[in-house]
Amino acid sequence: MTGSGTEQSVAAMKRDDLVKYHATWFKPNNATLIVVGDTTLAEIKPKLETLFARWPRGDVPAKKTGGRRSAGPAAYLPDRPPVPSRA
Repeated sequence: MTGSGTEQSVAAMKRDDLVKYHATWFKPNNATLIVVGDTTLAEIKPKLETLFARWPRGDVPAKKTGGRRSAGPAAYLPDRPPVPSRA
């Protein structure tokens, strides 16, 4: 369950396996969205909420990955000064 299958396991996958995997794990409450660009949380959040409003939430099975998850939604906004242009 690490996502690093073997050549044999990947070769044995069928379309139905992938559809089931997607339906099981791809939920908005189990997703991480990374936005990169010249924007602010106040500007981008309403746009994303509108874009993904119809994506239904759902339960996902517990999975131990060894990583640490946030207890809830989080936003990380690094402050990067503009890069000088090279003319």
